[in-house]
Amino acid sequence: ERADTIRSLLYVAKADGRMMSAEREIIAQALVSWSGDDRLNHESVDHLLNILGIPSMQSFEAGAKKALKNEGISPQELLSWSEKIIHTQKQIVGAEQDALDYLRNKL
Repeated sequence: ERADTIRSLLYVAKADGRMMSAEREIIAQALVSWSGDDRLNHESVDHLLNILGIPSMQSFEAGAKKALKNEGISPQELLSWSEKIIHTQKQIVGAEQDALDYLRNKL
């Protein structure tokens, strides 16, 4: 149900070239929030994230559009989860900032 939303968050998490445990945990928290299944954690979602692969900026934009249109997520919620992921580190790299700017423009 939330494949495009998850793909969008995955792009944000991998925008700096790596995905840290804290970023995986935030994606897992988002999944728990949407599904109500509190058994999910960053380890149990790793397989799902590996299946989705690393999205490009273009696929992030397309996925975010689809998520906002078809998956019932608001731009504010997608931005909020994305900001949580990005703020797990001290610096924001260019691709992360581009993703945030794109989402903010959608608001």
